[in-house]
Amino acid sequence: DYFVIVSGVCSPPDTSQIAQLTVYEPPQITRQPDSLTVCLGEQAIFSVAATGDSLSYQWYKNGSPINGATDSVLILPAVSASDEASYQVIVSGVCSPPDTSVAVFLTVNEPPQITRQPDSLTVCLGEQAIFSVAATGDSLSYQWYKNGSPINGATDSVLILPAVSASDEASYQVIVSGVCSPPDTSIAVFLTVNEPPQITRQPDSLTACIGDTVNFTVTATGDTLSYQWYHNNAPIAGATDSILTIANITTADAGDYFVIVSGVCSPPDTSQIAQLTVYEPPQITRQPDSLTVCLGEQAIFSVAATGDSLSYQWYKNGSPINGATDSVLVLPAVSASDEASYQVIVSGVCSPPDTSVAVFLTVNEPPQITRQPDSLTVCLGEQAIFSVAATGDSLSYQWYKNGSPINGATDSVLILPAVSASDEASYQVIVSGVCS
Repeated sequence: DYFVIVSGVCSPPDTSQIAQLTVYEPPQITRQPDSLTVCLGEQAIFSVAATGDSLSYQWYKNGSPINGATDSVLILPAVSASDEASYQVIVSGVCSPPDTSVAVFLTVNEPPQITRQPDSLTVCLGEQAIFSVAATGDSLSYQWYKNGSPINGATDSVLILPAVSASDEASYQVIVSGVCSPPDTSIAVFLTVNEPPQITRQPDSLTACIGDTVNFTVTATGDTLSYQWYHNNAPIAGATDSILTIANITTADAGDYFVIVSGVCSPPDTSQIAQLTVYEPPQITRQPDSLTVCLGEQAIFSVAATGDSLSYQWYKNGSPINGATDSVLVLPAVSASDEASYQVIVSGVCSPPDTSVAVFLTVNEPPQITRQPDSLTVCLGEQAIFSVAATGDSLSYQWYKNGSPINGATDSVLILPAVSASDEASYQVIVSGVCS
């Protein structure tokens, strides 16, 4: 406050009224604004402190005045990416010069956002599997999960499984975090681990009879399996299943069989060799023949047959002959009781057995005189009859007179119709047959 007293030669002096002197200071910033880092959508607050009189404020963004930003505090209520800029404030007062703050920067961080999801994968056992994700945001970090559990050390945008095993087949996803919330979680993707084909049960060797049906079977593990059967190293057209069926078997089907099992993964697996043995049913190729032999001689019946593991059984008049189990039936010294019908049944591992034709054994007996001729006494000119009775087969007769054969005397009866003195003699007959 100022006043003055005016004095003169006369009293009293006069005192003025009080006058005030107001001294204004120019504006001076005493606390600069600070640079800020905030997340998208958050509030950003810049502030400045200054001394001076009748202060006014004008905030600038990238050098341009911000409309309405005329306070010591600049509030951006919900920042966007476009708010990321340089900010400063000019403080003015009644006195010059105005004071300009340092330029500070607003960094707007975005929350993590996945822009490319990982893909499900299908790989073969032992191969490499790579999952990857792409994301935007600031100061990103990654954590991969397997079936909902975090994978230790899997903290990159790429997850590499260098040599997958069956246990790696699972659901995978990643959580991407940043300085701003919320974190972003990827979709769950699946790793399918395909196994190469592996035969777990080999085909078995088989035996069969002609006309039968057989099945070769193989069991294998693996994914998307396919099969190709081979016969004697040649692929069988259309034989592309785990079961190989061979119907109406012939001898041409015999041989070695194997199967190659392939899948989406390599290598294919080749089975061990299984053999098909084809047996033929018995078939008589040479029938036995009927025989005619003499009493006491040997009789031999024989048969020839094809087939596998053949056995024989001979029959006499329909009844099996004990011990007669060979392709040859030998009767060493036939008797009259051996005269009969004979046949053989040939059996094998395959049915039906084959039965031979029935043949006959005829047993001829040697000639035997059962009634001798008698001596005769007749009168000159009368008839003389000698006769003989004999058994045997296919008998023939020859009469003799005094040891010499009589021409034409070849019957069991010798008739001399009108005897003369020259007919008086010794007579006998020789009876012959097919047997001696």
